[in-house]
Amino acid sequence: MPDEPTDPTPPVDPATDPTDPAKTEKTYTRSDMDRIIAAEVRKATERYADYDDLKAAADATKSETQKTLDALAKERDDLTKELSVSKREAALIKAGIPEDEWDEFAEFSATQIGKIAAKLAKPGEEKPSEPAQQRGRERLVPGSGKAPDKETSVEELVKDLF
Repeated sequence: MPDEPTDPTPPVDPATDPTDPAKTEKTYTRSDMDRIIAAEVRKATERYADYDDLKAAADATKSETQKTLDALAKERDDLTKELSVSKREAALIKAGIPEDEWDEFAEFSATQIGKIAAKLAKPGEEKPSEPAQQRGRERLVPGSGKAPDKETSVEELVKDLF
């Protein structure tokens, strides 16, 4: 007889097999099921007991973050506005426009003011680097060589350019 391994456990009759799930079914009463379900509900409730606290903390953090973002956006807008005004004022100074007439250029950007001053300047003539009143001379319209009439407005000068 050849050396065959022998199974130490005897074969089990399927009709009497205790590990067969069909044979080991357990029946539960209504009270058993209520008890099991209540235990599972209690575990789930305990697991998520701090959910409301965590949600409130997250909302508070989100609110604080949003307030900070809003404040930073407002500060950025204010600084952008200040920079725009500063650039416009620098362009007005560079164009030689007296400070008391700056309000007339309120709707113009620094770029527009620079273009207007460049068109009014004579070819080959440099743009003034400081206001005419600071140089001790009468204010002249760039490029014209004459003083503007008192009734000539900035709008009329601009219309003549275009």
